[in-house]
Amino acid sequence: MLFTDTAISTVADLAAYESEVREVATITGLDLEVKLRLAQTEVGIELLAAGVPGMTPSGAAPPFRLEQVVISDALRLWHVFHTLCIVYRDAYNRKVNDKYLLKANEYRALAKWAANLFFNIGVGLVFRPLAMPAVPAVGEVAGGTLPETQYFVRVAWSDGRGGESTPSAPLSCAVPAGCLLSVSIVGQAAPEFATGWFPYAGTTADSEQRQVSEALPLSSVWVEPASGLAAGPGVADGQQPDCFRQIARVMQRG
Repeated sequence: MLFTDTAISTVADLAAYESEVREVATITGLDLEVKLRLAQTEVGIELLAAGVPGMTPSGAAPPFRLEQVVISDALRLWHVFHTLCIVYRDAYNRKVNDKYLLKANEYRALAKWAANLFFNIGVGLVFRPLAMPAVPAVGEVAGGTLPETQYFVRVAWSDGRGGESTPSAPLSCAVPAGCLLSVSIVGQAAPEFATGWFPYAGTTADSEQRQVSEALPLSSVWVEPASGLAAGPGVADGQQPDCFRQIARVMQRG
């Protein structure tokens, strides 16, 4: 999954580290989804600043773009702690409660610590980024003898070299008896490096499986076989790093 595909972390991730965060947000009138987006913007700006030429241990290196950055556990940890710092900082500013100030300072230190870990492990980068696609267009084609069926559908871009994007969000649709599911990405702007796409489908949520062995041409429409859905690999997490760029930082816990 790439930095620009979706939210790095969720409210549930925040609550896993700070069980009272939802209650604090309610008391202080804060929107946690907004804070997550704000924190992701700030983390992204720091990533870009750290990646300018000449700031790596080996010397000059070409700058990278956020759409090349792969989300890792270390990056998610940094984002969670930075979001919690913002939440408690703003909670303190609204209620002037010293407990919130202590929490803000605690998570500020943890965010710095997590950022240092992330940069020392290395920024995972892909050379040919494939953005997460939008939900596909679905419909039905007359044919076959299948009963009325509820489908869950996703799609993913392919670069023709083994690279596959993060799958789209799932789309649910009902296809009447005597018809076959059809899926297309016509109308979507393909990423620069996309040469084809994969359809995924299942009859229950989160059970989608790849329906073809080879990526389909960008302009093609996939139609379910009369025999029904095929068994194939499940959806993956998107592209994996082609390289890691280590960026020297001073390790600092507080």
